[in-house]
Amino acid sequence: GITGGETFLVPWLPEALAEIGGILPTVALTNATVFTERMLDRLAPLAGADVALQVSLDSDQPRRNDAFRGPESFAKVLDAIPNLLGRGIQVRIATTVEYQTDDELARLCVLHRSLGISDEDHVVRSVVRRGRGARRERRRHP
Repeated sequence: GITGGETFLVPWLPEALAEIGGILPTVALTNATVFTERMLDRLAPLAGADVALQVSLDSDQPRRNDAFRGPESFAKVLDAIPNLLGRGIQVRIATTVEYQTDDELARLCVLHRSLGISDEDHVVRSVVRRGRGARRERRRHP
């Protein structure tokens, strides 16, 4: 797995991913907000490779998702996913669960399926509280 901050801010990442994917299965985490046409062109070697881009998407509602992920991230993600899939690049969606309702998560599943992302390629994980964050949490909620 390749993680960052935003991994695609590293200028040489597309080429490195192609090389790494030729050696072993690889997943690169991304918020998918920097996928300009130029960047998408640079990702061409990933088509058909054993490399998946795991895109963060936390809600089916733009305002809620952007509150978690930053302004306009929802629109950028919904633009990036079909562009990536159309170029033959594997895409997974990662949802970090903290405040979403069950209904919201169900609608998110409808959305990812409509984008061509299978349930198998939708990773749902909870926020893990450790260290000081976990201790603070206990003090606030005895």
